[in-house]
Amino acid sequence: MRIFSVLVGLGMGIAFNLCAQPPVAFLHHYGADAHERFIDIYAVSDGGLIMCGATGNTPSVSQLTPGDIFVVRTDPEGNVIWRRVYNRDEQATAQSIIETDDGHFIICGSNQGYQHAMRINGEGEELWSGDYVGGRFNAVIELKDGRLLFGGRENAGFPYHAGLVCTNGEGEELWHNRYEREEIGEIYTLREAEGGIVGAGFRATREPRNNALQRFAWMIKVSLDGQQILWEHFHNDIPPFSFYSMTSARDGGFAMVGRNSGQDPGPTLIKVNSNGERLWRIIYREPYNRDVYEAIARSRDGGFLLAGIGRVNDANFPAALRINRDGAVRWRGIYNLAEDVRFGEGMTSFASVVATRQDEFVVCGAVPLRQNGNYDGFIMKLEPDILGPSFIAWSPEDTLLQVLRGTEVTIIAVAHSDYFDNLDYIWS
Repeated sequence: MRIFSVLVGLGMGIAFNLCAQPPVAFLHHYGADAHERFIDIYAVSDGGLIMCGATGNTPSVSQLTPGDIFVVRTDPEGNVIWRRVYNRDEQATAQSIIETDDGHFIICGSNQGYQHAMRINGEGEELWSGDYVGGRFNAVIELKDGRLLFGGRENAGFPYHAGLVCTNGEGEELWHNRYEREEIGEIYTLREAEGGIVGAGFRATREPRNNALQRFAWMIKVSLDGQQILWEHFHNDIPPFSFYSMTSARDGGFAMVGRNSGQDPGPTLIKVNSNGERLWRIIYREPYNRDVYEAIARSRDGGFLLAGIGRVNDANFPAALRINRDGAVRWRGIYNLAEDVRFGEGMTSFASVVATRQDEFVVCGAVPLRQNGNYDGFIMKLEPDILGPSFIAWSPEDTLLQVLRGTEVTIIAVAHSDYFDNLDYIWS
């Protein structure tokens, strides 16, 4: 007589353990016979990459050191398609680059103290460029109707004010607006949202007691014509603080990264809903509390990669912090580029990060060359991190399976991973 119980269904919980930092897929550097640096990187629709930055006679990794505009386009493996220098008498910065729906690219920054933007075609040929009011553009997006929106600061000196400029596709100004008058402020990052535009950065308000300026992280949503403030939020419980980079969250809303100083230092990640209301905030403590992360990208699993500088034993290195969708750390990568025979000692960092269409992270920045001490722009692609599953629970817990020896029974377990994939496991 055979005795067996039929297993109708088996649900299993799967845990993903903290994993080691993934290996580097490639590391390439790009120069133009001076000091070059990359400030922003964008994943092109053909699977390749495009980076913007600056070239000039001043060795620097700062995003604000002026020079001529430097742009490199590559294939998916970092092989150069073209590189170009756009002469601005070493008075310009290029802060951000995007691809438009027609395959062109928009670059924005500053030129001789004025907000500056330019459009190039897919081969890098300049189609138009223009200066606007005094100040700097930090971010650009293309709206669904083809208009261009730039965010940054008005006034190159002090005080300066957070502002937006909207143009048509030819760079002709349609409107501009600024969103405070008496205090200072700046927009660093932009997203188009339902019914409006979301910007993030900082504003400073005056303390009633001593009239001193106090800096706070700040978000604002305005109407598509820029004239109406739909909502704004100050994150003033952790001053001084600023949002430097923002990405859309997989489940709606936004995630912003920035840093705060004063009595409570440490890199900070904040997630908000679509109305800008905070869902959670994490300040990363030891051993990350002296790191500085000013760039963020989202992966398909809903997690994030923060990129910037990590501090180890009083030395600074390019660093990346891999975060899951709830803000927990998966891994931290510290990269001593001077261990590569091509590169020398010197200040370097990750300035920007992008997630490719293949869900791989690529970071960019500037690195000194061992041969002559000049800085080159560099990009580095990380291999995808793969987390192995472990079973932590099953249901129903009293599941019983009895068979006579020699009887073959097949069990199929279906679970869901943190990547929202179906995982099928079969035992016989």
